[in-house]
Formats: sequence, structure tokens, C-alpha cells
Amino acid sequence: MTLDQLVRDANELTNYLKEMFNQEKIFILDDESVRSINLINHIGKVDVPVYFLLGRNDFDTPSSLAEDYYNAIDAPYKELIWFEESAHFPFYEESAKFNKILLDRAKRDHIKDIP
Repeated sequence: MTLDQLVRDANELTNYLKEMFNQEKIFILDDESVRSINLINHIGKVDVPVYFLLGRNDFDTPSSLAEDYYNAIDAPYKELIWFEESAHFPFYEESAKFNKILLDRAKRDHIKDIP
């Protein structure tokens, strides 16, 4: 199956990813579905640390909406990190800063064996 064939059918892609990663909880949403979901109703509490790394200029996922979710979610630890020069892809648009933050947080909070 080619990537073009997979992209044409989100259900096929979802099933492919479930098989590939042996996971049942993989799902893909189109733009209309994403806009209609209230995440706090579906994922209001988690038992792991949560990090929101957000582009301030993101118009796909408005920063105010993401910040509202951050404020509402219940987690043992949570942190909101803004990328002032990014939109939807801070991992690409400010990759050096993004990578440094990930490594710093992993070393600081969770993984003690990172050099």
C-alpha cells in the first residue's frame, strides 16, 4: 500500500497504524472533527506529567484554546512552554530551542541517565 492510498482513507491509515504499533487507541481526526471535540470532556485528567509546547502564532490550534485546555487539565505536573516565533510546528520552526527544552526536561524531571 502506498502513502497516497493510505492518506485517501483515514480509516485504513488508522488501522494500519494500530497494526504497526500494536495499539488500539490510535485515531486520526479531520479538521472538522477536531474543532468539534472538547478535550476536557474526553481527557480531563491524566496520571503522567504533561508538557504543552505551543507556537504563539498557531492558527490551526489557536493558542488561547490550547492554553484553556492546559489550565483545565488535571495532571501531577504540567508545564506550558511558548514558542514566540512559531506557528503550528515549533519542532520545525524553532527546532534548536524545541530539542533543547525536550532534553532539559527529560534530564531534569524523568530520565537520569541522559548525558
